[in-house]
Amino acid sequence: MFSYICGLLIIGIVFYMAVIYAGAGMALFSLAGLVLMVLSLPITYLRKVNLQESIEVPITLTEKGKGIKILLHSKGKKKAYTGKVVFVLLVENTSLNFKSRIKQSISGGGTGTFQLNLQQAGNYEISLCKVRVYDPVGIFYLSKRSRERANVQVLPEISPVDIRLTEGVRNFVGDADSYDTLRSGDDASETFKLREFQDGDKLKNIHWKLSAKEDKLIVKENSLPRACSTVLLLEGGRENKKKGTDAYLQVVASLSFSLMDKECPHYMAWFSKRYGEIKRIRVDNEESFYEFLMYLLQDFDRNIAENCLEAYREKYNGEVLLHYLVLKQNLTLYEQSTCLHTLKEENPENSLEELELII
Repeated sequence: MFSYICGLLIIGIVFYMAVIYAGAGMALFSLAGLVLMVLSLPITYLRKVNLQESIEVPITLTEKGKGIKILLHSKGKKKAYTGKVVFVLLVENTSLNFKSRIKQSISGGGTGTFQLNLQQAGNYEISLCKVRVYDPVGIFYLSKRSRERANVQVLPEISPVDIRLTEGVRNFVGDADSYDTLRSGDDASETFKLREFQDGDKLKNIHWKLSAKEDKLIVKENSLPRACSTVLLLEGGRENKKKGTDAYLQVVASLSFSLMDKECPHYMAWFSKRYGEIKRIRVDNEESFYEFLMYLLQDFDRNIAENCLEAYREKYNGEVLLHYLVLKQNLTLYEQSTCLHTLKEENPENSLEELELII
C-alpha cells in the first residue's frame, strides 16, 4: 500500500504543477497515472490474497564460506499467474547475534533459486518477513506478511591442537556407558571377548557353560569402561559489545575434535538457553562430535553470563573428573582457576597451532 500512497502523492504534485503552469500534458499524465492506479489496485489485491509463498533449504548443514541453495516458491491458490514477486528475507545468526536483510525477486511466479554465502559459523534463522506483490505493470505493489522460515547450521573451521595425554588420563577408570573396543578391563558387567584358556588365566574367568558345550576351556575377558576424565566448560558473557566473530566457535570445535582424535573421551558443557541450566554432551567419536556441534550452535547463548564451573559441580555433585577446563569468551583457557593460555581472536588458527595442552 505504501507504493500506492507514494504514487498518489506524486500524481497530486504533478496535477498541482499542471494547474499552476497550465500544462495540459502534465495534467493528462497525472490522469493516466490515476487511472492506472485505480485499475491495478484490485488486480494486485487479488494476487496478494491468492498468493502462496514458502521458503525451502534442501541442505541445512554446510561449511563456513560455502554457498547454500535457497528455494523461494510463489504460486496462486489455483496456479494462476502471480506476476512479479519480491521476497524480503531476514538472515539472523543466533550464535553471534547479528542480522541482515536481503531481497530476491521472482518474475512470472513459480520457484526462484539463489545462493546465499554465509561467511561466519553459527546457527542461521532465515525468515521470510514479507512478500511484495506487484501490479501487472510492475510499478506498484502490496505487501504481505509471512511467517515462513528455515534453519541452517554453518560448521566452524577445525584447526589442529597439540594435545598430550598423561597416563592418568589414558588409564582413567570411572563409570561409563561405553567401553573400549581394543582393550579389556575389569568390568564384569560387560564382555569384551571370548577366547581359549591360556596359561596364567584365572579360574574365575572361565565360562563353564560354554566350555562344556565347546568341549574346551573358554575364558571370558571383561570390558574396559571408557570413562570421561575431562570436561570442557564453555562460558558466556562477552566483555564488549562489538560485532561478534566465530573465533570462539572455532576454538571450541578445534579443542573438542583434537581431544577426540587423541582418543580422550570428554564432556562438552555449557549453559543452555533452552533449558536454563547446564547441559553436557559426551564426545568420543566423530558422530558424537558433530552431534555436539549442532546442539551447541542452536543452544549456546554467548551473552549469558553464568559461572559454568560452579553450576556444573552443583548439578553433577559426587562426580570425580581429573580436569575441569574452562574456555571464556575472551578465548582464555583455564584449568579451574589457573590460566593455561590466551588465544588471539584475530587469527585463532595460528594461536591453536602454537598451543600445547598437557592433560
